[in-house]
Amino acid sequence: MSNRELIFLNYLSKVFENLDDAIILCELQDGVIEPVMANRGFYEGSGFKRTDDLKKIGESLAHQEATKAFLEKCYETLRRKEKSLGETAVTLPVGERKFQVKLIPVLSSLGEPTHIVFIGRDVTELLELREKLKKSNKAAS
Repeated sequence: MSNRELIFLNYLSKVFENLDDAIILCELQDGVIEPVMANRGFYEGSGFKRTDDLKKIGESLAHQEATKAFLEKCYETLRRKEKSLGETAVTLPVGERKFQVKLIPVLSSLGEPTHIVFIGRDVTELLELREKLKKSNKAAS
């Protein structure tokens, strides 16, 4: 790897760490999505701590009823080998949150999926505000 590529990776890791959106890098292990790395935005927005085991966090989130359909979309994204958008609601230490999530499969040099990146934006307050506006507009009509 060239010096220029190493510098780029260093900058990229700083961007990854400092984004407010939750970013989780997951590995595909024996057909199962396993989280391996998360950024500051994930920990700050979720209420989990960096000392918490990411694998256990992933297991607890995967067993929530609301996330089962979302996980199917994740596996479909991996099968198609194309990025996609999804939405999910999840119960976290900070309470129930709703996320818009970009799913990005990472492919090996042979074109097979090895990882998936989740970039989640918490839209809970935005959706609540939209609902209040909708109710307000109906009341005004």
